Amino acid sequence: MVVHQRWAIAILRVKEMKVEGDKTIVSFMEPESRLEFDHPWPQPVIGGEKGNSSFLLRTTEQRDGIEQLVIVDGANYVRFEDVTFKHTCWNRPLHKGHVTLQGGFPLVDAYKLAVPGLPWDKDLENQAWVERPVSAVTVRNAHHVDFHSVLFENLAATALDFVDNVSDCVVQKCTFGNIGGTAIMGGSFAESPREVHRPYTDLAKRCQRLTIKENFVVDVANEDWGAVGIALGYVRHCTISKNHVFFLSYSGICVGTVKNYARQLYDAGGIYTLSNQPGSVISDNIIGAPYPAPYATNDRGFRIYLDARTDGFTIENNKTPVVDGSPINKKPSTAEALRPIRRDEIGDNNPGPNLIFKL
Repeated sequence: MVVHQRWAIAILRVKEMKVEGDKTIVSFMEPESRLEFDHPWPQPVIGGEKGNSSFLLRTTEQRDGIEQLVIVDGANYVRFEDVTFKHTCWNRPLHKGHVTLQGGFPLVDAYKLAVPGLPWDKDLENQAWVERPVSAVTVRNAHHVDFHSVLFENLAATALDFVDNVSDCVVQKCTFGNIGGTAIMGGSFAESPREVHRPYTDLAKRCQRLTIKENFVVDVANEDWGAVGIALGYVRHCTISKNHVFFLSYSGICVGTVKNYARQLYDAGGIYTLSNQPGSVISDNIIGAPYPAPYATNDRGFRIYLDARTDGFTIENNKTPVVDGSPINKKPSTAEALRPIRRDEIGDNNPGPNLIFKL
């Protein structure tokens, strides 16, 4: 059973469906069935804020098979060019279920604080531990590993992941299509055993000087709707530029041309940021309006979304088509009318004091 949770989905393994009159009682396998008041575990909220979560009864096509194609571990100065990576599986939902925090990161455990607030966040209400999604191509403990004109297609989870202890890598002129999860991921997202909400000062140096440019990212997050186009966690000195990112179920989290996003979920952004990232710039992007998602219960979709105390950014010279709706595979041309993105088209969630807007 797939549960729509506004900005994420859960995939629950059904144990039994018992019909009693005009009602059906559905039970799930462990650990999906653990109740929050019985054991700290997140549960879908039914009848919550501004509408109900949606239960989508649909079959999945995951099967036991190959999940990872290439692992680069400890090798430097490697270049992949004009090759194709395709056809992997995503087996986790078959064996563990798939309940995520956000961005396709499965929860290992989570609980609500009895008394809100911790030393690093006085308003924090919960704790959570996550694990990293599986990836078809994985790079770790390496530098100068480049991907040029590579095709990634028909991959069931993350396509390309720069996991840990990586630097000076380039992804250029690659095409990502029909991806079940995130297309390009890099840097730590404070996976377990670290608690994900706590800020860490040592992680950004573990992934630095990534260049992601001139790539084509289309039809992404079509299995795990909560995944994104391009996702960078704790990183530094990274450049994401001139990418064309479209046809996404949730956020783009990218820089370049972004449109036809938020196709299934909400609380999303064409460009989506989290936390304090001093010296960062969001500029010279073309970002369309959020797509009218069929299940979302309100309109929390933004061209740029500054979530969870975003700070340290300069935001300038970003534009949007005057009339959205050009074909999804068509980059807006100079002849098409563009206008600056207005301040009211940028979503805020407790932003910091050091944001600079030059719209």
